[in-house]
Amino acid sequence: HQLATSMGVEWRAVRRGIADITAVPMRVVDEFSTRRHEIEANMAANGGESARSAQVAAYATRRMKDHSATPETLRDGWRQRAVDLGFDVELVCDQVNAGIDDPRDIGLVHLGPMFERLAGPDGLTRNRSMFGRREIIQGICDLLPNGAPIASIVEWADLFVASEHCVQLTGTGAAAIRTRAGRVVSARTDETRFSTPDMLATERRLIDCAVRRTGDGVGTADHRHVDTAIAGRPTLSDEQMRMVWRVCSSGAGVDIVEGVAGAGKTYALAAANQAWTDSGHTVIGCALAAKAARQLQTDADIPSVTIDRLLIDLDRPEKGGLSPNTVIVVDEAAMVGTRKLLRLLDHAEHARAKVVLVGDPCQLPEIEAGGSFTGLRRRLDASLLATNRRQHESWERTALAHLRVGATDSALDAYLDHGRVKIANPGTDPRQAMVDDWYNARRSGTAVMLASTRAEVDALNRRARARLRADGEIRADPVILGAVSFAEGDLVVALRNDRRLGVLNGTRSVIEHIDHDGQMIRCRTDDHQIVSLPFVYATEGHLAHGYAMTVHKAQGATYDHCLVLGSDQFTTEAAYTAMSRGRIDNTLYLDGATPREDAHAAEVKSDIVDQVRASLQRTAAQTMALEDDNGADFEIDL
Repeated sequence: HQLATSMGVEWRAVRRGIADITAVPMRVVDEFSTRRHEIEANMAANGGESARSAQVAAYATRRMKDHSATPETLRDGWRQRAVDLGFDVELVCDQVNAGIDDPRDIGLVHLGPMFERLAGPDGLTRNRSMFGRREIIQGICDLLPNGAPIASIVEWADLFVASEHCVQLTGTGAAAIRTRAGRVVSARTDETRFSTPDMLATERRLIDCAVRRTGDGVGTADHRHVDTAIAGRPTLSDEQMRMVWRVCSSGAGVDIVEGVAGAGKTYALAAANQAWTDSGHTVIGCALAAKAARQLQTDADIPSVTIDRLLIDLDRPEKGGLSPNTVIVVDEAAMVGTRKLLRLLDHAEHARAKVVLVGDPCQLPEIEAGGSFTGLRRRLDASLLATNRRQHESWERTALAHLRVGATDSALDAYLDHGRVKIANPGTDPRQAMVDDWYNARRSGTAVMLASTRAEVDALNRRARARLRADGEIRADPVILGAVSFAEGDLVVALRNDRRLGVLNGTRSVIEHIDHDGQMIRCRTDDHQIVSLPFVYATEGHLAHGYAMTVHKAQGATYDHCLVLGSDQFTTEAAYTAMSRGRIDNTLYLDGATPREDAHAAEVKSDIVDQVRASLQRTAAQTMALEDDNGADFEIDL
């Protein structure tokens, strides 16, 4: 701020309080970030993205201090590097200093428009329904490209809190923690929680819409067709049959189906779909991800699209909208943000169509402001599919049930007792052991490696390819597209939807042939479909190796063997999602790279396990602001 007002220095966009000077070209900024590049290269090689990974990389790449260096030699070296880049230091200094005699007047800060942006859908409640004072201050700073005095920012934050754009919540949900012993203590992670009138009004509209439609009498199926659909599926469990009867006969405008991972939700939905269709209803499906929508269509025979695609069509009157006999099935509904879900419920209510929300609030949460699935679940009668039918071992099904409800200690103990947690010895890398185990596991079924971040996934993919190339399972004459090497035999994953090509974000396939002349890659997908991808699809960064995937990419998928790289970014929901993908086994791999200097081997493993326990006790689950506004307490399991 002082540089902007006294010298007229201009700044690029502010990101988390940091900005670059406009007069310095980005190629120069990048070249002078040598230390940063060293740390990032180390993190990329080891698959790290967290603050802890950065700290480890900083120590690993730290060089001995050069005591012979003087300010003069350093300055001369920097100047020469700038000259080599074509960076005229004197000219830039003239530009930067040009405003000294004529200081810039940054003008008045118009608080009205600023507060409206903070309180709008793309402001403080874009990704969470509640926020604290620190988020308000950060939001203000992000809207000030030239900065402002600290005292002014603090004053504006106070004015925003006191304005009509901000609502102080009355609950204490952000401050409740449950310890291992079951005692509830105060966390006080933030002094007070706030929301906005827009967010609270959106949540109230959504709740009111669902509650008032409980007696609409829509989406009912003839009981004879329900009987027929159930009879045709003799392996349906009692709870699955109750779910089918519930959604086909309740008549509610909004029905909720909560199902644990592996409960057979889509199998039961296939029966409901048959009963609805035979009764004359039009059934359509949607999901947040295109891959999930396709899976719903494949497994339940419900024509499905992404929820964004559906909403675009519904917002266009010329498309005709919904008919009164329509049933909309929303899969993975617990991942859908509140605002998006309200738009869908509004369309359905207007057309007197039925909406069935199917999801698991204990798996990965919403990216946008959410908590609506849980909020509706608390207020409406719901079907519960509580039986896990996926994992072969009974102890593992029990461990997952504990992990799902936040009993992370007992869950982790079970995995430890059964040898499903592998801790690397100090000085060794768990990724290599993970790749070796994956290499062997794939011989007895489908196998996948999962990690929290894209960088960790890339590191695992590099190791997997090296192992396969050494054993001759992928060709040695690859094609390099967008700095990524692809060869025949490679397992790849699509990163962008392209229906013309027949691929969706998350589609995995094996490269069968690379046509260098025609610049095409022929692949066979997991469901045995042949797709041809032009080189440009990969060159633009839409194709990656698929031996390892992020946990987000794997939600909703099932494999025989699942190998999971532990991370300090893991939450209860991420761990539950990852560790429930494999039918035969799910194994957690932990890094023992940074033990205490005075720790013995047994202590090192104990320390690492304790770190994982602490990580698993963190929850990323969202809660509606209405819950806090009503004074409803909620707890975070520790």
